[in-house]
Amino acid sequence: MPEVPEGIYLEIKQSTVGTGNTASRVTFRNFYAVRVVGEMADLHLLDDRLGLTGIKETVALANFPSQLSHQPKLDPFFAKLLPSLGPAQPPQTRASAPPPAARPASAPPQERSVAAVPQERAAAQPPQTRKPAPPPAEKKESGWWEMTSRGADLLKK
Repeated sequence: MPEVPEGIYLEIKQSTVGTGNTASRVTFRNFYAVRVVGEMADLHLLDDRLGLTGIKETVALANFPSQLSHQPKLDPFFAKLLPSLGPAQPPQTRASAPPPAARPASAPPQERSVAAVPQERAAAQPPQTRKPAPPPAEKKESGWWEMTSRGADLLKK
């Protein structure tokens, strides 16, 4: 079993983004806060400001990813993250949990209450509509400019 110290680890991945002539090589840098709990390690993904993202993965120490490199210079940031990572307790197994309490065989079945009588709904009222507004009164001027400003179809021949 490899010795894995708690702290912040860096993962560097290189990938190709795009296709054809637009393809380019991109380097991804992912930081993880690693907390060792017994034989398991909790890997908490960090954002670009070394804050928790909420994504957590638990792996066995024997299967700890080799591409992760420990960053001891970031230990002050890890010390600030420790309270938000939760308690360092080993995970409980299902065998240690108490079995659910069973109902005794002599207990009578529970009675169900009678359904309430449905209430009558009020008659649906038609939606209120407004009467359309009357069209604005047209000004009756006989000037030639008034006839041309309202469109060519009003011009008299």
